[in-house]
Amino acid sequence: MFAHACKCDSHSLQCAVHTWYHILVRIIISRNVIGTSADATFDTEQHKFVASSVSDTDAWYLDGKTCLRIDRSIDDLTACNCIDIDMSPPQRYVTMFSELGLDIGISWAHAMPKREVTAFARQIATNTADAYNRSSRTYYDGPFVTANKLLSRLDRARINESAFTAALSGTQSHVAASFMPGIDGFARQVIYDRFGTRTGRMTIAAGPQILTLAKDLRNIMTSRFKDGSIVVLDYVSFEAQVALVLSGRKPMPDVYSAVAAEVFGDSVSRDVAKTATLSRIFGIGAAALAKGTGVSSRDIDGIVRSLDAFFGLDKLSEQIEVTGDKLVNHYGRVIRLPSQAQHIITNSYVQSTAADAALLGFSAAVDCIENECIEVIPLFVIHDALVLDCSQHGLQKMGDVMRAASVIQGLGDGFPVRMKALNEA
Repeated sequence: MFAHACKCDSHSLQCAVHTWYHILVRIIISRNVIGTSADATFDTEQHKFVASSVSDTDAWYLDGKTCLRIDRSIDDLTACNCIDIDMSPPQRYVTMFSELGLDIGISWAHAMPKREVTAFARQIATNTADAYNRSSRTYYDGPFVTANKLLSRLDRARINESAFTAALSGTQSHVAASFMPGIDGFARQVIYDRFGTRTGRMTIAAGPQILTLAKDLRNIMTSRFKDGSIVVLDYVSFEAQVALVLSGRKPMPDVYSAVAAEVFGDSVSRDVAKTATLSRIFGIGAAALAKGTGVSSRDIDGIVRSLDAFFGLDKLSEQIEVTGDKLVNHYGRVIRLPSQAQHIITNSYVQSTAADAALLGFSAAVDCIENECIEVIPLFVIHDALVLDCSQHGLQKMGDVMRAASVIQGLGDGFPVRMKALNEA
């Protein structure tokens, strides 16, 4: 079965470039994609495999995965455009090794005959160029890379060892364990996955599982500063505020209280107004909205019309660009829609835009911290909240940081931001 396998080095694959067509950028295909030796990458400008130590800030790299690079990644560029690059080897080889239980981590350059590897490399090169040519770089070069720079600046959190040890015996022991401190007393740096959800809300790829850590366990983190504090900056009612701004209105200090007054005539509590707002933005129907808010079925149609008018949802829906099963958010990121998605188009647009907007706002906040040399260390992003380790002096300057965060690129100013202690947020 393995008689046809050959040892393929970089020289034996150079003939893969014969059908390569010209593009105006330099793309280097990582050795990991095809499985060549550790010192070979495929350089589509020079039309040959070259040393993997090649460093070129103008080059685009194909790693075969979304890698969240600050420099130029074909993987991330195409993912931002919902374009897939076919990097599958011939199916018969996939099937053969899968049946042998060897379907993970196969070095295809050493698992297929030379002629097959050559054709495989050529096809990847062609598919990569095609994907690049079909991708828009507007979103990637702007909001995406800006947010990646923010995430790369997040630092490690200092851990309170006694609180950490106690948390290991609780119901969230597996989550607490991800905060395991090193010998210096600090947890690992968090690594986010910006493609972990359909709309771009981040998940954790590696490191501390801050997104699922219970509030009452957040005391496992402690400040690195003498008399310092761990605080959280978060946007107030953020998705509702973003929906307002996208429809042409200004952010409000308390949008849910405004809904309670203007839509419900102060006949319901702020919590009910919040439920109604999020239900409507999330595309929940009138019957479910009536059940969730306690509004009579007789009055619910009028409430729905009033909510839609308050948030300008009809106007907002008109500006959403939908093509087939994809929509483009306010910043240019392409979002893939599930089947039968008509009722969640507006929510997908708002949620995806809000995910980008929060990162842009926090990026401005961290720029302020660095430019003004404020003694504050950014640690984590929790969706629309930013966790910071502050010295006493840094706490006195947080007003400047909050003002910086209140201005969001592409949406404007006036977004309300509040500061809380970590275990209160």
